[in-house]
Amino acid sequence: MIRTVVVYWLVAWAVIEVVSVLEPALQLPEWVDRLVIVLSIAGFPIAIVLAWAVELTPDGGYQKTSRKNGDGVMHPGATTKSSIAVLPLENLSGSAENEYFGDGIATEILNILCKSPELQVSSRTSSFSFRGRSLSARAIAQELGVVTILEGSVRRASGRVRISMQLIDAISDSHLWSETYDRELQDIFEVQDEIAGNVAHALRLKLFDDMQIAVSPAAITNDTVAYDFYLRGTFQFERGNMRAAINQFAHSTKLDPNFARAWAGLANSYSWICMWEDKSSENIRKADEASNVALKLAPNSAEANASRGFALIFQRKYDEAWQALEKSIQLDPQLYEAYYFAGRLMMPQGRMEEAAVFFAKAAEVRPDDVAAPALQTGALIGAGDAAAGMKAAQVTVAAAERQTRLSPDDSRSWSLGSGALATLGRTEEAVKWAERALVADPDYSSPSTTYNVACTFALCGEDERAMDVLEKLSRSATLYRDWIENDADFDSLRKSSRFENLMKGIGQ
Repeated sequence: MIRTVVVYWLVAWAVIEVVSVLEPALQLPEWVDRLVIVLSIAGFPIAIVLAWAVELTPDGGYQKTSRKNGDGVMHPGATTKSSIAVLPLENLSGSAENEYFGDGIATEILNILCKSPELQVSSRTSSFSFRGRSLSARAIAQELGVVTILEGSVRRASGRVRISMQLIDAISDSHLWSETYDRELQDIFEVQDEIAGNVAHALRLKLFDDMQIAVSPAAITNDTVAYDFYLRGTFQFERGNMRAAINQFAHSTKLDPNFARAWAGLANSYSWICMWEDKSSENIRKADEASNVALKLAPNSAEANASRGFALIFQRKYDEAWQALEKSIQLDPQLYEAYYFAGRLMMPQGRMEEAAVFFAKAAEVRPDDVAAPALQTGALIGAGDAAAGMKAAQVTVAAAERQTRLSPDDSRSWSLGSGALATLGRTEEAVKWAERALVADPDYSSPSTTYNVACTFALCGEDERAMDVLEKLSRSATLYRDWIENDADFDSLRKSSRFENLMKGIGQ
């Protein structure tokens, strides 16, 4: 567009100058130069429209213009799918403590929309980074690489809820749909489904594309207080506060012992602790019990099956874990967690090619995710496909750059991006990114960040720094032996006495 404006007026100015010089010599009428000026002005809008619609290809032809996001990188899938970002709902309830409720409703709507294979949905992490920022819908859409924005507000009081929603076309800055819902709190599930359905209708989508996703009635609850605690648990889980999440999910299951989603959330919280903090027999048992209850209550729930598969990984019941994850994928081919957990299932078994496939599928479902392509990079390199690993690393860097720009204190994205930069041979940048991750997490409170930083230092030849970080991590968190043994990032450390001593101290 900018090139078109500059070139157009340079050419127009040149033509006007030539005509003004030749007019006396050729004895042209005086009105000719005015005509040229008028035609130049009249032709400008046409040139702009054409520049917006098409672009010049390297071979001199033309093609439809590609819409890019703010950093000039084509947002994955942007040219083939409708795309949307669901922003956190503005809390109008008068108390900051109610923020979890609006976040929960927005997340639930986002998860429903994710089930449409025709719709590319910006991840919760990316969309929610705009909380409290005074930006236009167009600016947010440009940053996220989407064309529509769903935003709104929620007010809850005395057993009732008012939710106001609006769907905005960010290109034209026009409203595609808006509605306000005044309902009893117990009708919240119907409201969420209705909002998602109206959005799908406005975007002319079939929400499930003829795909039948069987969900047991036990996957939801009629107890609004139990659901409230479930939303509180989800709020804490998304922030990495697993102990707090466990308290909320446990309270939800006590209020409604048949609420499968609360049991699945409880299981995932314990499994996450097993993976990064404390893989004790007690935590493994609690993850196993909660996931088993969730699956018995809702055997046809994709979430419950994914939760069960995740929990079984830490018992090394790999075949059973795969059966649960495979069923989850069959029930809901758009569920990110099913593919992500499947990739994590394959890695500790050394099945790198299969792990890479599942992480690639997770990245397809959630294109702006940083973790999936980062893990795909390691899996591909571990499988011996360095060229494909480099490509995945480039995707990881682009995603990490976008996410750290949106959330400068996102230590995990800094650490994942640092590993990808190291893989690409951009050592100096990689070390700086790793150090930036530690600045964002000075207390080493995020085990995943700390682990990823150790990987980066090892890849960059900073072996002593890598061991310093690993040893510090081992004193405060669980190190997953099977994973480390199959992590190619640490190949340069394996013959060192410090690494050997570290591994001797790690339990099974």
